[in-house]
Amino acid sequence: MDIINEKDIGSILEESNTAIIHEIIEPIEKALSHFQHNISTLSYLPDVPRIAFRIETIQKILDAFMEQQPGQTPPQILAKAGEKVGSSFADDLFALLIKVKKLPRDSTVLIKLANEFDTIAGWGKFSCELKKDQVKITIEDCFITQSKDQPKVKYADFIRGYIKGFLWSALKEHHRLFSRSVVALPNKPVTVYKDEIGCDSHSCTFKAKIREEELIEAYDDFYNCKFTLREGNIKEAMVFLRSSIEKAFKKKIGIDVDAQTSVLKIVKVFKESIKQIHYRIITDMYGSSSAELHGSRASSASEVQNLLERWGEELKKLELLYIKDEEKDKMKESLG
Repeated sequence: MDIINEKDIGSILEESNTAIIHEIIEPIEKALSHFQHNISTLSYLPDVPRIAFRIETIQKILDAFMEQQPGQTPPQILAKAGEKVGSSFADDLFALLIKVKKLPRDSTVLIKLANEFDTIAGWGKFSCELKKDQVKITIEDCFITQSKDQPKVKYADFIRGYIKGFLWSALKEHHRLFSRSVVALPNKPVTVYKDEIGCDSHSCTFKAKIREEELIEAYDDFYNCKFTLREGNIKEAMVFLRSSIEKAFKKKIGIDVDAQTSVLKIVKVFKESIKQIHYRIITDMYGSSSAELHGSRASSASEVQNLLERWGEELKKLELLYIKDEEKDKMKESLG
């Protein structure tokens, strides 16, 4: 793959002519020249395929979605929905980068490239500042806060989730793809945490902390699963999925990832003291991957993709989960 710098971002837009220039930029330019007043209430979503919504329509969809999610607060619901959209955008962006055989040279270029697409799509004017332990993204004229009838900050958590979802997925995948396609990076992959957003009448500012990943080996195999699945190798993808599950639970309590300890036994110990994880999903996924490896069933690409997405959600919970050392010791003792 060719490595791109900030000055090369424009070339990515040019190389994505049919998907970006013709489908987004030219219609926006034409709309701006003829319907400048009306276009202020439209948002071009950075998704594939792309459609246009009135901002009020998006807000009504979010309102209806919140009403159907009992037991959760509106900020939680909006953030979760935003995370899924942001993660999806990361997938689309990397699909484009792989297609044009270009790869940002570092995380700053990656985020600025994404910001360009978001800006073109009408989400607002994005800018970023990336430091060793923090990322800050500012959105001027953020579309989701443009409403005459609603408080400016009502939907801010959707944008918070969107940015976090993108950063979580994109920074992790970029590190693995760069190491796989170009050269192994000396720095470790990172995790985004402690995110927050603040909005006023003019802009929204997203901030989050960055730290080194804890479950590196598990995420390595998570992305190995993703990459091999893209290449059409379903059985090998399932090998990596199973390995990712094993390494995540072992690493989380300080067991060597190559140890022969049964992962199902570890999951049972987790279940007794930690409630945040969906253990039924874990055991079902592990069973499916084992059946594939032993030849008792054959999975389709869509089935593996679904398993990978579900495992991604649980792996994220494990990565962010804090377990005290004494609790880890008790769990290891329970394993015998």
